[in-house]
Amino acid sequence: MKILKHFFFLVCISVGTGFEAQSVFPYEQQWGTYVGGTGTHLLDTHLTDTSFSSDTQNNLFLSGTTAFASGYSNTYYDQFTAGGGNPSVFPLQNRYSVSLSVTGQQLSAGYNGISNGASERLIGVDSFNNRFMLKQLPGNIPNLSTPGAWLTQNVGSGAYTYTLSKYDSTSNLVWTTYLPNSGGAAFALCFDEDNNVFVRGGARESIAGLGTAGVYQENFVPYQTVSGQLGENGYIVKLNSAGQKMWATYCPDGTREMEYYAGNLYTSGGYDPNMPGQLTTPGTFQPTGPAMNLLMKLDAATGQRIWSTFYGTPHNITTYTGAGIWDIEVNSTGLYVSGQNQDTDYPAYFATPGAFKGQLTGGADLFLTKFSHDGNRVWSTYFGSDGYEEVFGSTLTILGNRIIIAGSQYGAVSNISTPGAHLTTPSNTSNSLTNMFFAEFDSSGSRLWCSYFGGAGANMFQEHINPELLSDGTLILWGSTGATTGIGTEGAPYQSMTNPYPGSPFGFVTRFVFKDELGTSETAGFSADIQLYNNPNNGNFTLSGSALAKEATVLALYDTAGRLVKKEELSRQQKQDFSWGHLLTSGNYILSVSKKSGELLKTFKMTVKK
Repeated sequence: MKILKHFFFLVCISVGTGFEAQSVFPYEQQWGTYVGGTGTHLLDTHLTDTSFSSDTQNNLFLSGTTAFASGYSNTYYDQFTAGGGNPSVFPLQNRYSVSLSVTGQQLSAGYNGISNGASERLIGVDSFNNRFMLKQLPGNIPNLSTPGAWLTQNVGSGAYTYTLSKYDSTSNLVWTTYLPNSGGAAFALCFDEDNNVFVRGGARESIAGLGTAGVYQENFVPYQTVSGQLGENGYIVKLNSAGQKMWATYCPDGTREMEYYAGNLYTSGGYDPNMPGQLTTPGTFQPTGPAMNLLMKLDAATGQRIWSTFYGTPHNITTYTGAGIWDIEVNSTGLYVSGQNQDTDYPAYFATPGAFKGQLTGGADLFLTKFSHDGNRVWSTYFGSDGYEEVFGSTLTILGNRIIIAGSQYGAVSNISTPGAHLTTPSNTSNSLTNMFFAEFDSSGSRLWCSYFGGAGANMFQEHINPELLSDGTLILWGSTGATTGIGTEGAPYQSMTNPYPGSPFGFVTRFVFKDELGTSETAGFSADIQLYNNPNNGNFTLSGSALAKEATVLALYDTAGRLVKKEELSRQQKQDFSWGHLLTSGNYILSVSKKSGELLKTFKMTVKK
């Protein structure tokens, strides 16, 4: 196992005004492992951002499904359990989950029930390391909630019971609430800095008592879809730390993604053209001209709409024009939107003047767009080869000025990698096979680098890749693959596939870290006035800067293996002294200063000498 020497945020890019800036690929692969047995597909189930979580120690939690291959037994599949994980339930498709340490070692793994029957899965971890578990049970099961939680009984006319449970960092149950069973198992969460949780789901009928007064849409709106079916409404519910409802609103039916930032919720998704009501607001990028998707901003304190806009090429109910928006992310630099489009009738819609790629080529491309916080487009670009690009799952991750997208390219029609990248040539050359790639842009829309990932090989679900930037600045890639090479590294739990069945996928996870050691550094646009001194020191040091006095911040200290040593909420004072000498030994550490919302302000490499 390679030692993690180089850990935090690298400012190796010069932020210019051009959209074709490049920089040297800044990463090295620290570790990579296959996950689960043959037939394991790590993916976002139902909604984006529901199958990957990390905690404050940067442990990773992933989930997916395992479809048992013909001729394989329980004995084969149960070898992929660890840490007290449950055995497989044969012969049906099972949910499967795994957790990994910061160094790639498997902490736990197991099967969590039958995908279309009784099952349980982790769908979120908040900044306090509370874990949120979604349980699915056939039928109407009573007496599962805890007193005082939002829903104390099953509601809706669906065939399943769904519950959401919160567990603290030591696995003690905090509360359990029922969830409406009317819209299937498509639930997802996000969190604010005060430990409140926002739940999104769907409903095919009015849920008694769901909506609250004064929100964006208090009542269920019945309608018939263009295909003649009963229309669905989405909904968002805000729960406090005790699991009690603070507010709830219905919303357009196709809400796929939801992100919290600075007191607001940002959502994206589809909608049916027959859904009544005023779906957009004036003054946004596209208030008229119905498109494939909607973007919306809500006040997280009240549930009231601030703005909403159509986004995408014209809605076409007879012709498939691509997946549309698949992922959104938001921070102080803006709202970022990614997805896939193949509407050749409008080949320049997703490109603004000077874009990195100004036009759709081949069968389909990814797109990446930056919006301002007031709902207007800042810049947008296509991205991809002269062939066909696709997305499935989480495709976008951001951290400060860093924006990373990922996807899959059919065949090797043209090479989109940059010199010096992790992998500069696609491994699969057949036009019927896919190659995974990941690329970085900056907040001005400049493409910095692009790399392929994985080796030669195929599976029936194609190659799927998802990117995640962690709070320590490292990059996690995860997904499903049929590649027998280019994934596992020496010392990983599963360096190689274990007895693969032809055409079946394996899950994978890999971690990239920065190549070069850092001195004091900051990301462009962040708080440049924060200073650390003395450095080197004996474990006692001082932070100063006006940004520390403006709002609540958090200081985290990591060792060179990426383990959290200490985390402390800071007072709102411009100068603050720390006496941590009793905690630290001689060596190098990383200090990060963040807002309580999780947005990074600045990082330092600190040397302790005793």
